[in-house]
Amino acid sequence: MKNEAFAPTPELLAKMDAWWRAANYLSACQLYLLDDPLLRRRLTERDIKKKIVGHWGTVPGQNFIYTHLNRVINEYDLDMIYLSGPGHGGNAMVAQDYLDGSYTDVYPNITRDAAGMQRLFKQFSFPGGIPSHVAPETPGSIHEGGELGYTLSHAYGAVMDNPSLLAVAVVGDGECGEGSIWEAAMYAHQYKLGNLVVFVDRNGMSFDGPTEEYMALEPFADKWRAFGWNTVTIDGHDMNAILDAIDALPAPDSDVPTVIIGKTVKGHGVSFMENNVSWHAGCVNEADWIKAKAEITEAYERKWGAEA
Repeated sequence: MKNEAFAPTPELLAKMDAWWRAANYLSACQLYLLDDPLLRRRLTERDIKKKIVGHWGTVPGQNFIYTHLNRVINEYDLDMIYLSGPGHGGNAMVAQDYLDGSYTDVYPNITRDAAGMQRLFKQFSFPGGIPSHVAPETPGSIHEGGELGYTLSHAYGAVMDNPSLLAVAVVGDGECGEGSIWEAAMYAHQYKLGNLVVFVDRNGMSFDGPTEEYMALEPFADKWRAFGWNTVTIDGHDMNAILDAIDALPAPDSDVPTVIIGKTVKGHGVSFMENNVSWHAGCVNEADWIKAKAEITEAYERKWGAEA
C-alpha cells in the first residue's frame, strides 16, 4: 500500500513525534500522579499514587503504532480500527482519546486543561475511577482488554461485520500462549481476511517468565506462515522498521492476513532490567533510578548527541 507520493515530510514527522511524546507523558502520569499534572513544582510524596496498578512496558510502542496508523488513515482515506491486546495498556488508549478530544466529548468533566488532566490522572486504576486496561468505558473500545487472548477474535469479528474495514491488533507473545489466538489465526486464513493485521511484541517474556519455559512458541514465525499468514519479522526497537511495516500494510481488499513480529528485549536499555521478569511489576528505589537514568541518558546521547 506504500505510495511515495505520501512520504511524510520532516515537518509532519516532527509534529507526530511531539504527539507521541505527549501521549507517552499522559500515559505515564496516569500511572503515577495524583496531583501537579504539569509538573509546575517539585513533586512530593502526596503527589504520587501509593499503589501502581498497570504497566509502562507496552505503552510507548502502542502510542507509536497508533500515532502512525492515524497518518496512514489520513493518507489513504482508510476505515480502520485499532485493537489493544496488552492487559494493562489502557492508559495509552485513554491518552490518545484525550489528545484528540474524544475523551472530553464523552466525559465533559475531564476538561482539556490542568484541572481536567489532574482528574484524568487520578481516576486511572483508582477507587471510583477507571480500570487499567482498555475497558468498555474507553471511548471507541469494542472489547475488554484486560483478559488476554480475545483481541484477535474481536479483530476478525470486526472485519467480518465490515469487509471494507482494516483491523490492526497489537498483542504480546505471552498472549500468544492462548488457544483463542491460534483459532482466530486459522479462521482469518480460512476466510481470506487480508484486511486483518496483527503486531506481536516478541520479547520472549511474560508475567510468568520466559515464554519458552511455560508455553513454547518457537518456531514462532513459522507457525504463522503455516497458518497461511503473510509473516514479517522486524527489529521492534527500530522505529524506522516499524514505520516501513506500517507503510507496507496490505490494501483492505487483500485476501492474505498479515502478522508483523517485532523482536524486542524486555527492559531494553537498562542493563539490570533486561530480560528480568521480576521487573514486570517491580518498583525502583533511588539507587535503581540513578543507575537506570544514567544508562538511558548515555545511550540517548551516544545516538542523538548531547544537544538533542
